[in-house]
Parts: sequence; C-alpha cells; structure tokens
Amino acid sequence: MATQVKVSNSPSGEYVVIDNGAAPAANTVSFDGAAISYDTIKSGATAQGTNPFTNGTIPDCAALPSFGPLVANIQQKTGGSSTGSVASLVTAFGSNNTLGNSIVVVCGVGNGTAPTISDTQLNSYSSVAQVANGTAFNVAIVIATNCKAGANTVTVNNGGAAASIAMEIYEFANFITASNILAIDSTSTNTSGAAASSPAVTVAPGVINEFSVAAFGLGTAAQTITVGGYNNDSGQLNPTTPAGLFSFASASLALSTTAAQTPSASVGVAEPWAVAAATFRTATPANTVKTGMLVVNSLLSTRLYFKNPAILFF
Repeated sequence: MATQVKVSNSPSGEYVVIDNGAAPAANTVSFDGAAISYDTIKSGATAQGTNPFTNGTIPDCAALPSFGPLVANIQQKTGGSSTGSVASLVTAFGSNNTLGNSIVVVCGVGNGTAPTISDTQLNSYSSVAQVANGTAFNVAIVIATNCKAGANTVTVNNGGAAASIAMEIYEFANFITASNILAIDSTSTNTSGAAASSPAVTVAPGVINEFSVAAFGLGTAAQTITVGGYNNDSGQLNPTTPAGLFSFASASLALSTTAAQTPSASVGVAEPWAVAAATFRTATPANTVKTGMLVVNSLLSTRLYFKNPAILFF
C-alpha cells in the first residue's frame, strides 16, 4: 500500500509517495497530462543506483537540486506630487511597459477615502493595502499584473474631496501574473498621532525572492522623511500648497529570504503618520520535465527535482 510521506526540508504541500509493497504494474505516471516513464521499484534493494532504491528511502536525497522562484526586479519607476488641492494626479512611465510585467502604484491622498487607479492602457488594478489616518489623509498600494505593452500614463483618482496627492509608480518583472490577488502575499498597515518615528508595520514573505514596497504619509506639516531598512525610491515628495497630505515617501526592498521585514521612517519634528507595506510573490521557473526525473511542483513555492521517485502525489 502506498504511503504518503512529507519530504524533509521541502516547501509545504509537496509530497512524494513511496510504495512499500509490490512494484507497480505499470512503469508510467501522468504528469501535466503526459505519461512519463520510470523504472519499477526493486524491492529489497541494498544499493542506490540509477533507479533502484530501498523501500522507504528517496534516491539521491542528499544532493537534491532546488529551483526557487524567479527574482523580481524593478524595470522602471517614477513619481510626482500635486500642486494645491486636486481631484487626480497623473504620472507617465518614461519607457514603454513590457507585456506581462506588473505595475505597482504607491500613493498618498490628503483625505480619508481610498483612491482608485487607472491608466491609459486600461490595465485592471486591485487594492493591496490601504489605511487612513482619520479623515485627514491616507496611503495606499495598488497592483495590476500581466500589464499590456506600450506607453502608459497612470492616474491616481482622489476618492473624496479635492486634496493633495503624491505617487510613485513601478514596473516590475517576474511577479506571478495569473491574477492580481495571487501576486499579493503579506500586507501590514498602521497609523499614529504625532510622532518622530513611523508606527510599526511588519510583513512576512511566505517564500523566498519576494519584493516588498512601503508607503509613508505625513499630515499637519511638511517634513523630510528618512526611510530605514528599505530603499527610498521616491525621494522627498512634498505637495506644493498641501491639503491633508503634507509629505510622502515610497520605498522598496528585494527579499532573498523569508525573514520578516519592518520598514520604518523618521522625521525631525513629530507629525501624524499613515504607513502601508506589502510583499509580492514572484513566478516559479517554467515547467521542465527531464528524462528520468519527475517534478514535485507547488504553485506558489519552491520547486524541487527528485531523481526517479516511485510515484508522485499531487
């Protein structure tokens, strides 16, 4: 009878089935709809050769090559801020977007209503994280995966009364593109009254090679925001003649491990804060089946290649 055994040190949800009984009648299994051949188990084998193995063991388990998710990278980014109270703010990418990449918009608005995002390529956006500091101002992170190719201008549409707006737009390569929601992993938001340091937020990536962004918004008076732990991509965005939102900064960080991250910022004079942070999953490598090998596959996690297991459980 087949025994379901969790593979040691593998991502959750990935299993191999080791048959501790008689060898299977057929020496093929179906993987992604295709029949793949493998040699039958040699019951009682004492040596691990090309295919034989002792029941209850996995051949070559001491030297498993692993293939992690692809590494995301920023293709381009740019930003801007408003003059006076406005209903919307537009910012154009400096170069054409590449088909299949992802657009992330990090923004702040000088009222308590969540903004909406649109662009000239008619990409579809989904909210990732958003938080308001009362009715004074709010910050938001929004994503559109699998974007269309070509020149593109992004608009942050003020959801409430006319106010100041600041924004940073990113084009990323190698995010999961099956849907906007699947690309989103960990999120965190927080607000505070007047303070010299931003309120705590923590994001915890589920897998390696994710990418994180963070939004920092200030009310009451303009200050220079010093970002800690992340890269300040936007520089200092202080809307001219501000209304509600006085200062804004957008930051990012590539995450090579699953360690929790705590993006932070500080100012010289205490001000009210709104902070949002998120991490995004990256795509796994293209599916490859090699002769004599089967792939243990997890949709959102690391792929491991096991050499000649008996049967795979999906």
